[in-house]
Amino acid sequence: MRYLRLAVFPLLYGAAFALFAWWLGGGPSLDSAVRWQILLPRALGAVGCFAAFTAFTKGDHLRRAWLLLALMTLGFLLNDLRRIVHYMRDLPPVVDAVFLALLVVCNVVNVVALGILASAWRKASSFLRTRRGVVVLVSVVTAGVALVVAGPSAVEHYRQVAAGNWRGIVLMVSAVADILALCLISPLVLTAISLRGGPIAWPWGLLSASLICWLLFDAAAGLGWVLGSDHFPVTELFRAMALTYLFGAGLAQRFVVMHARKMAR
Repeated sequence: MRYLRLAVFPLLYGAAFALFAWWLGGGPSLDSAVRWQILLPRALGAVGCFAAFTAFTKGDHLRRAWLLLALMTLGFLLNDLRRIVHYMRDLPPVVDAVFLALLVVCNVVNVVALGILASAWRKASSFLRTRRGVVVLVSVVTAGVALVVAGPSAVEHYRQVAAGNWRGIVLMVSAVADILALCLISPLVLTAISLRGGPIAWPWGLLSASLICWLLFDAAAGLGWVLGSDHFPVTELFRAMALTYLFGAGLAQRFVVMHARKMAR
């Protein structure tokens, strides 16, 4: 039941966020609320990753991966705080440059961490013997969908960077990182399905849901004029859901490890 609650929580948070945004009806009040509310799901994402990190023993590859995800999330949280401060007062250009580099590093760290998770989980699930052809097909389809959804955003922000707007490099790298991340994790969804709701399937499924929400965020960022309006911040909805799914994935990973230790006694 607790795993199901972790899966439902992001949907409830997203629904509450959507209702709140519609109630505010746009304008400065909505902008201010959106700017502050992201701190909560970002902090929850970091808490979930640290919870998973502390469940493992030293030297475990999964421990290192969850630590990287936690540090990555904290890096983005610092940037959220910078945006709030910048809104209230001007910051020196060097601060923007430092955070621009930090965000690029955080996106790279995200891919590295998910690569470690995918490798470790793939070895752990090898006993299920999923057909290689099916795995390849899922990987190809996932890559195609990811390119269609997030590709336009990556191209658009690449054009901005090529035109001299270096701020676009963050969203460009983010879109590419999300495409790579989903391609790394998606084959494991087959294992999660084959386990039919077993505890070990929940971290994989929830993390995959987080990555899908990030892809939708990239699509909304690149095509916001189609997906949303000034009265409804679609990108922030997907961002919040991605982070709350990350929170759920981290807690689910901790629950799985604790359950395994209990059964081994």
